[in-house]
Amino acid sequence: MPVSSGRPSEVLRIDSMTVVLRAVEPGLFTTVQDLGRPNAISAGVPAGGAMDRFAHRAANLLVGNAEGDAGLECTLSGPTLVAVHSCLVAITGADFDPRVNGQPVPGWTGIFLGLGDRLTISPSLAASPAIAGSARRPRT
Repeated sequence: MPVSSGRPSEVLRIDSMTVVLRAVEPGLFTTVQDLGRPNAISAGVPAGGAMDRFAHRAANLLVGNAEGDAGLECTLSGPTLVAVHSCLVAITGADFDPRVNGQPVPGWTGIFLGLGDRLTISPSLAASPAIAGSARRPRT
């Protein structure tokens, strides 16, 4: 695993990453998840990953990502995100009432966000937003 020479504990420094969404409100349990590491169980490493693997895969496929790419997982309280670049997002999972600039938008489909658009995901059991071109996880 590459370690950066920048800060002592900085791992996997990626200079080419472009920020496309800024969190205005993070939500209570919003985390970055991929599909986990199921092949590492024999080494004593928990599989981890998204709780709703189907919704996670679907969100990634809707925006053109690989199934296992990282995405957000929102539980109980969703985030408010502002687009700092135009992007394509998809929100899948439970009933989450997604809104762009206050207007309801459908789930389980791609949604184009323009510069400055505000995406709000209301409280729900769990939602899985994915952003086109999200970070790829190393294959293990």
